[in-house]
Amino acid sequence: MGDSFNELVRQLSNYDVAVDEAFLHGLLTGYATIPGMDSGSLFATIAGEQPLADSVIDAVLDNINSLAENLSSHTFQARFDVQSDADAKRWLKGYTRAVEIHEDDWKSRTKFTPMPL
Repeated sequence: MGDSFNELVRQLSNYDVAVDEAFLHGLLTGYATIPGMDSGSLFATIAGEQPLADSVIDAVLDNINSLAENLSSHTFQARFDVQSDADAKRWLKGYTRAVEIHEDDWKSRTKFTPMPL
């Protein structure tokens, strides 16, 4: 995945998207761990309202599939250099964002009513 992730980062930088590699990797990892995620929200998180070329969309999905394979075979490794605690925090923020997107999507598809505490 390392080369394909680096290529995705390069492609996104061509779109004038401010790419935070740690956040992006965490976001994609989150998507790889949660089946049936809403890809529209994923692309909006990555590029805002800016439309992405099919090749970039394919690269995002290929990276998610690769991460899912790595996670299932226990060969997962981060694909960005962790230089500081801040990098790890940004990765976690990306992962958490994927979980939030999934929760929002799930709530919109169900009649979920939180129980009072």
